[in-house]
Amino acid sequence: MLKLGICLCVLACFVLIDRSESIIYEPTWESLDKRPLPDWFDFSKLGIFIHWGVFSAPSYGHSPAWGWYYWKIQKVPGWQVFMEKNYRPDFTYADFAKDFTAEFFEPDDWATLFKLSGAKYVVLTAKHHEGYCNWHTNVSSWNWNSVDVGPHRDLVGDLARSIRAKTNLHFGLYHSLYEWFNPLYLRDKANNYQTNDFVMEKTLPELYEIVKAYKPELIWSDGQWEAPSWYWNSTIFLAWLYNQSPVKDTVIVNDRWGNDTTCKHGGYLNCDDRFNPGEVQTRKWENAMTLNRDSWSWRRDTDIGQFLTTKEMLSTFVKTISCGGNMLMNVGPTKGGVINPILQERLMEMGTWLGVNGGAVYGSKPWRVPKDAMNSNVWYTCQPDREVHEKAKETTRNLRKSLLENEQQNEKRKEKITAEEKQWQKHFREKRELGDWMAKEDIVEIDVEEMAKVYFEKNPKQESSASVPIFAFVLDWPKSNILLLSAPTNGTDTSRVVMLGSDEVDIPLDWAPLEPTGIAIQMPRVPISRLPHHLAWVISLYGFY
Repeated sequence: MLKLGICLCVLACFVLIDRSESIIYEPTWESLDKRPLPDWFDFSKLGIFIHWGVFSAPSYGHSPAWGWYYWKIQKVPGWQVFMEKNYRPDFTYADFAKDFTAEFFEPDDWATLFKLSGAKYVVLTAKHHEGYCNWHTNVSSWNWNSVDVGPHRDLVGDLARSIRAKTNLHFGLYHSLYEWFNPLYLRDKANNYQTNDFVMEKTLPELYEIVKAYKPELIWSDGQWEAPSWYWNSTIFLAWLYNQSPVKDTVIVNDRWGNDTTCKHGGYLNCDDRFNPGEVQTRKWENAMTLNRDSWSWRRDTDIGQFLTTKEMLSTFVKTISCGGNMLMNVGPTKGGVINPILQERLMEMGTWLGVNGGAVYGSKPWRVPKDAMNSNVWYTCQPDREVHEKAKETTRNLRKSLLENEQQNEKRKEKITAEEKQWQKHFREKRELGDWMAKEDIVEIDVEEMAKVYFEKNPKQESSASVPIFAFVLDWPKSNILLLSAPTNGTDTSRVVMLGSDEVDIPLDWAPLEPTGIAIQMPRVPISRLPHHLAWVISLYGFY
């Protein structure tokens, strides 16, 4: 048994990378699977996934990113009717490209939004299964890319520059190995994959190209399921990536490199879409999920019920990190490059919550049990040591600072608008001689700094114990105001219980031992409206096993 402080963390799910000695990885899964994960990935916990491409133009139906497939291969009736009613008979999928305009795409604004969400990495679709590239590729002479047709912009390059200039987030790219209608691929498939012209002439050159041009620190591979990894030459590419590429020391990859690799081989596991096993895994894993329940990309025919509520989003996140996973949270911009306000709101709500509770999230590890046996609405994490805990708290303070600065900038914009409104009121009074009947209401000023104190700021003080805390994530406020937990044990007179983010944030909450095991906690006797969040809370437990 390994005790770190008095918090027993599960460390088996990942190992940190040490490049002090150069290791050469062979192009075999046995060798590649031994490569440790760079430590930035596990520390991050939250990433942003962006599905954006030509499919954002029709933006119709269940999972528009698969629209071409539904229309031409599966011949889904809804898609057949949609195309017949809205487009001319000779309309082709390629004709949608001109409507993928991105005229409102402001990569700096996206970067700022992602930073304020509390995410630490971002993954953009470089190429989806339709084969359209969001960069100016030199691999194909066909104009099926965002520079030659559609936005006439290097979308990958624009976002990569903004992410690196405006944030400290890690930049990653999604890339589909296969393409539905590429003649080379279809020929290889017809040959039972005994030829690999598509891989040698298209897939591999693209992968080498995006790594050298954009230096992504995460490659999210997909489209692997029809052929084995030996057809894709996956081990050849990954050996180069780990040994020789410009990102060899920091790059992360997933497990989708062939129909024989999913949930088995690669850097980390994401197995299936929305993978959330509810228990600790032996390897690092990721839950790639969507804020729109049924779609990875934006759909015009959506409604409010299609979106995860804030509580559902936070609950999914808590359950993911408690079992050692990261959550890759997907947003789908419109064809014009706008992230819809409801998605912006969800990202900002996540950032606000992390601005209070990030110390229990960033760098955390699964505790000896992920979920409480007595209370199924309570999940646990812990920090492996004080150094990581301090880094997590510093990350949280920086997020709170960014949130506060954003609020202050918003206030300045409001003040500017208010000043302009007053000037025009005066102008029209004088010009039209409207007299005193025009309202002369004073604009109510909001004290942003005071708001920040209530919602974000803590008054740090020295911990009375040298221990690193266990964190209990409470997803449902107890009706009796008494929280009963079975997992924490062996509390003493020096053990402390603290609720992060409450007005009495550094004041211990009352607690008492239960028989034969567990503790009872008196929750703060304040209205939930006075807490910095009303849907999920974190209790720090010092001095328990």
